[in-house]
Amino acid sequence: MILMKLFNRKLEETYMFDFIINLFAEIADFFLLLGRQCY
Repeated sequence: MILMKLFNRKLEETYMFDFIINLFAEIADFFLLLGRQCY
């Protein structure tokens, strides 16, 4: 039962998960640009 609840929650939060991954990618690119400007 718990596994089913987790699985259903995962399906519902797939969009949020992709959003968080994209957000981290944007932040990583931002810091890479800052690093290039520093060097």
